[in-house]
Amino acid sequence: MARPITLAFVATATASYAAAEGGSEAGSGILALLLMFIPVAVFGGFWLIWLFFILSIMAFVVLGTVFWILMLVDCVNRKFEKEADKTTWVLIIALTHWLGATIYYFTIKRKTNPGLKPTTAET
Repeated sequence: MARPITLAFVATATASYAAAEGGSEAGSGILALLLMFIPVAVFGGFWLIWLFFILSIMAFVVLGTVFWILMLVDCVNRKFEKEADKTTWVLIIALTHWLGATIYYFTIKRKTNPGLKPTTAET
């Protein structure tokens, strides 16, 4: 039965290579000690989780920015009763990014656009 491959082999090989090239054996020994008990599968799983986390954050940022731009464009094109209201909302949306866009969506856009109101199921 084969033993699971660990990073200890990689660390040991790195230490041997560093010693052969005249590098610091102490630094390579510390690396070997740190990596000795970490299986490749666990280390690889960590990077998959980390990659998913980073991609999720990137998607949230991109979608938040698109939503922000859409609400900013809607606010600029909307007719308000007072010009000061338009200026206030543009500043709120522009300075608070997606948080201001979300507030604008629920307080102005959703109330004035009846097509976006939730419907109840008819029985």
